[in-house]
Amino acid sequence: MAELAGAAAGPTGAGVHLLPRIAWRNLWRNRRRTWLTTASIAFAIALIVFFMSLQSGSYEDMIDLGTSLITGHAQIQHPKTLDDPDIDHRLSARAQLLARLDSVPGVTAAPRLVVFALASVDERSLGAQIMGIDPKREQILSVLPERLHAGRYLAAPGEAVVGQRLADNLGAILGAELVILGTGADGSVAALVVEIVGLLRSGITELDRGLVQLHIEDVESEFSLTDAATHIALKGESPPNLAALTTQVAPLLSEDQVLRDWPQLMPDLFQGIEIDRISGRVMYVIILAMVAFSVLNTFVLLLFERRREFGVLLALGMKPGRIILMVHLEALALWILGAGIGLIVALAVIALVGTTGISLGEEMQEMAEQMYMPSHMYPGIDLLTLTFAPVVMFFATQLAAAVGSLRLLRLRPVDAMRRS
Repeated sequence: MAELAGAAAGPTGAGVHLLPRIAWRNLWRNRRRTWLTTASIAFAIALIVFFMSLQSGSYEDMIDLGTSLITGHAQIQHPKTLDDPDIDHRLSARAQLLARLDSVPGVTAAPRLVVFALASVDERSLGAQIMGIDPKREQILSVLPERLHAGRYLAAPGEAVVGQRLADNLGAILGAELVILGTGADGSVAALVVEIVGLLRSGITELDRGLVQLHIEDVESEFSLTDAATHIALKGESPPNLAALTTQVAPLLSEDQVLRDWPQLMPDLFQGIEIDRISGRVMYVIILAMVAFSVLNTFVLLLFERRREFGVLLALGMKPGRIILMVHLEALALWILGAGIGLIVALAVIALVGTTGISLGEEMQEMAEQMYMPSHMYPGIDLLTLTFAPVVMFFATQLAAAVGSLRLLRLRPVDAMRRS
């Protein structure tokens, strides 16, 4: 009480200097309530930091998995390709463009020639997406070569890698001859026979039941697409820094070439991530609001129980503003305790889970692959993950202290001491 009297009666600088010590001591006048309030703050922050880290890590994995299969982090296309993927909307001077792209450090480029044709084995025929690729470049950019169910990947012209479901539907096996029939860019009939050397099982239904990969030389010669590409897939650093990739590549393009990043090429994945991110934020704010109400209740009770104390301080000459500042310092001390404990617990759990991951289970694995999700979820740490919950909780505790201390502005010392 002597310190409180000193803070009330002393010079402005000295009084304010004592307030943090007084606020800290006031917290421990009711240890049980202080620890309960601290625990609620710590629990909310630890819970939200952990789940945000899982979200962040899963988003990175989804982007890496989705872009590494076929799309790439970005693609160079004809301006009309996205709306109308016709073979007439293709890139010319492929070799020259690749040479420019190869000069960009940290960027891998893989050309594709994509046409649609009829794939036949014996008497069975099905429509298929024929993708001409450069095997060496493709193995650097894409993980599809690692998704072989049987056989090996392309090595030379005259070979084909076929989606597993497409091969099953055609009744094709390794070593079988695959006949491709289509229409060339000049209107001529395109026909070639290739040997099936590998069967793909990507986990993505559309690819497994409709994709045929050939050497790019086979496609350009038979479909009259010499030195052309329907698009060139690009891969930069991972997770992709799209701004840096655009800055590096955009100056190399001509007027009939555009650079499109993965959110434009995979809008479903991008929108799914954003919807999940927003819904997660809403849920986190609701949790923090519930904790904030418990903190508000703590300060309302605290101020009610200490009416006589505040009345004495006002009678000694302490201004209401200093009492309110002391209450805010108590709220700050509670926040520091709760946020510190919460972050320590969250980081410990993240470190523990980060070594093993959280398995989605065998039953969910096939569904996860369709949604470009990995079989295990690993937490990821970034600045927003570590600061979102603590910062929101800081403002919540200060708001609770402010709302709870509004009565001090109308408190009369005589009434406060008489009613206690």
